[in-house]
Amino acid sequence: MLDYRGFGLSGGAPKLPDVFWDINAAVHWMSHSGQTKQQAFFILGQSLGASLMLYNAAQHVENPYLCGLISDAAFSRYRRIAAHIARQSWVTWPFHFFLFWQAYDQYDPVDGVAALPETPILFFHSKDDQIIPFSNLDLLVQSHPGYHQRVVTSGRHTATFMDAANRQTLLEFMQQQDCSR
Repeated sequence: MLDYRGFGLSGGAPKLPDVFWDINAAVHWMSHSGQTKQQAFFILGQSLGASLMLYNAAQHVENPYLCGLISDAAFSRYRRIAAHIARQSWVTWPFHFFLFWQAYDQYDPVDGVAALPETPILFFHSKDDQIIPFSNLDLLVQSHPGYHQRVVTSGRHTATFMDAANRQTLLEFMQQQDCSR
């Protein structure tokens, strides 16, 4: 997991498409660093990070070390999530139609997922998520033509791995994958 620009200890501002440079740099490092000894790896993303990862992973389908993806609470389309968020407040509600058309639809996670038929994906999403509607999970799963697991969780947004059963599901998914490409 990495802190891409504007999050965690990373400086800068998180904007598209610049954040993809951070993801690409991390994948390159995982694939070529002497510290990783060219071992297979998974990419795990949560919320916005999962959405970015699901779109960007299509650039790495030929990477022999990328073994799979783990997505927690991703959204499916930028326009859809922008409209959802704008509707949450009376202050922004009048602008939700404008925001809907201003989003970054060329980077939609649902399109990235459709381009990953050989990449296994573990999808987590809480039915209680108040930030990213649960319906996004169904759209992402339906768009992925390859092997995937769909795990419905409960609890607040991105609290998935606070639950021991979800951590165990994650480990089992990783162990089940054939990472010897």
